[in-house]
Parts: sequence; structure tokens; C-alpha cells
Amino acid sequence: MGVTASLLVSASILVGGGAIAKCASISTSDRYAEADTVVLVEIADARDGAVPWPYGLQKGALPGRLLKLRVLKSWKGTLHPADIISAWTQSPNIEDSYSRTVVGTQIIVFYGKGSPHEIRACNAAAPDRLSETSKELDAIVQGETTRRGH
Repeated sequence: MGVTASLLVSASILVGGGAIAKCASISTSDRYAEADTVVLVEIADARDGAVPWPYGLQKGALPGRLLKLRVLKSWKGTLHPADIISAWTQSPNIEDSYSRTVVGTQIIVFYGKGSPHEIRACNAAAPDRLSETSKELDAIVQGETTRRGH
């Protein structure tokens, strides 16, 4: 039993690391193209609580962080600066969770159709690349505007 549990934990860690590595290999332009909403948000409130099962599966709830986010900038979608939205992320030991959840933290999030309120490592820009990702998004949006002739 102890060996089985250890193997499951090890496999989870390896899969989680693989998921994060896979996420990092997707370009900003590809993430932008696939997302319905792309925003820079700031965590206004964070507390521990039960959050939905990862990836939208209907299996109950898991421990995680419930977040209130203030939109600072929007590149795509219907959200606008100053909008307040609810979000969540699973606890840090769950595959693909987003671990930086301190009030005041800024996050660039690429929301898709699956769950517009779930923040994961795969739908958020790497924290150490916020400035670079923001510049890339500005250039993508500027390019779209130029192509449309506005």
C-alpha cells in the first residue's frame, strides 16, 4: 500500500512537471488565438476553500484558493479594466495548479471555453514573463488592428 501510494505521488509529480513543460512550449500568439478571453488581472482577495475538480470534470470539489480578481487590462474578450471577477486555482500539490495566489499578485490569464474562472499553470503566463508577455500581446493586438485597417 505504501509503495503504491508513493508510485502514484511520483507519477503525479512527473505528469505535473510534464504539463507545465508542455504549457511553456506554446507560443503567446498560439495561446492568444486559442483563447476567448485574455486579461491581466490582480488578485484583490484570496482565501482557502473548496474549488471544482480540475479541467471541468464533475467529480466534486478539491482544496484550493478562491480568488477575487480585478481586471487591469484586456487584450481579448468582454472583460474591461476595473471589472471584478471570481476565480479559483487548485492547491499547489495538484497537477497544473497555479501557486502564486498572494493578494496583489498580477497574472496574465488566457481563458478558453472550458472554465472561464479556473486559473492553471497552462492558462496563465509565467510570472517571471509578465512584462514580455504583455508586450507580445500588445504587438498581436496592434497587428490585428493594422490588418483590419483601424
